[in-house]
Amino acid sequence: MEPTAQVTPKTPMTDEERQHLAEKLDLELEDFIGGLEKRSYTEGWPEDRWQEEMEKHPFFMSQPPSGDQPLSPLMEGLQQLKYDETENSPEDLANSYKEDGNFNFKIKKYRMAIIAYSEGLRHKCSDDKLNAQLHNNRAAAHFFLKNYR
Repeated sequence: MEPTAQVTPKTPMTDEERQHLAEKLDLELEDFIGGLEKRSYTEGWPEDRWQEEMEKHPFFMSQPPSGDQPLSPLMEGLQQLKYDETENSPEDLANSYKEDGNFNFKIKKYRMAIIAYSEGLRHKCSDDKLNAQLHNNRAAAHFFLKNYR
């Protein structure tokens, strides 16, 4: 038979006790941080060139990389995630190409938009509405290029 332990109910803290505890913990934290070894930040990006370094990172690029620079491994990995046929369904791929085409259309790169919409159609997704949007958007890009054939 197990001995029964008496459990005393906890009394709620008063506001004064809570304030005193918070001040005590703040002081302990300040003492701990003050006791840490001081060292300079040497690894990573230099402070005067951090914006240039951020531009090189695929998540923070404001412009796509130009054709003369090789793609970084991180950028290649992101492209594989977005455009890999084994990882994505035909609907996902068509939607990705539609988004790319819409982006190119907005910045008036109509030839690139046509290529993106055509790639989306090449995947033959079963969504008729998405296919109709791709055809319509591609036709609009041709119209802006005055390609009336």
